[in-house]
Amino acid sequence: MTLNNLANLWAIQNEFTKAEQAFQEALEIRRNLAKTNPQTFLPDVAVTLNNLANLWMEKNEFARAEQGYQEALDVYKNLAKTNPQTFLGDVAMTLNNLANLLSVKKEFTKAEQTYLEALVIRRNLAKTNPQTFSLDAAGTTCNLALLFTYGAPDKAKALSFAKETLVSALPFSDFLPLAKEIITKALTVAKHWDEDPDKFLEEAKQTLANQNNPATPTDKAKH
Repeated sequence: MTLNNLANLWAIQNEFTKAEQAFQEALEIRRNLAKTNPQTFLPDVAVTLNNLANLWMEKNEFARAEQGYQEALDVYKNLAKTNPQTFLGDVAMTLNNLANLLSVKKEFTKAEQTYLEALVIRRNLAKTNPQTFSLDAAGTTCNLALLFTYGAPDKAKALSFAKETLVSALPFSDFLPLAKEIITKALTVAKHWDEDPDKFLEEAKQTLANQNNPATPTDKAKH
């Protein structure tokens, strides 16, 4: 754990060579521990693989990054088979990371499919635990909105995902900086497609209000 944390620090400081060496050392230890106690240490293996993949992506070593994400994804999917409550969120996170990489590589069809796989999981998790997973879902819908704006342009899809992003992120905007960042990106998408950002935001707020306070059905008229 200490090696992994130290590597994260070096990565933040852009000391990529030292960070990679520390991540690799941590990964070797965790893999060896996982051989005799997989239940305890396989999640740590996946965490370090994800960290390495993030580092490789930062270094534009895309082939190695994709391999790292795929290996981490395989680990998390296997863990989620027996403990979905704990690990499905990690599956979605890794899918989202992998889709980001595929988008950078301009493999837009694969990126879309991977984002959508992550989104299905995050939407389902948000139904029962919105406080934890709604903003994660907003992150993925925002990525899809950006994909359909700048990667594989599709106005209808871009605006639809941008609107969903706003509805999911707005409840967190007063206290989470990440929510504000996501909202800004979604409004940038709206502006790109010549939508009025203020009007677009108000429409999302109205949609959110309607979801939180559904109208009471009127009584049927008596005949």
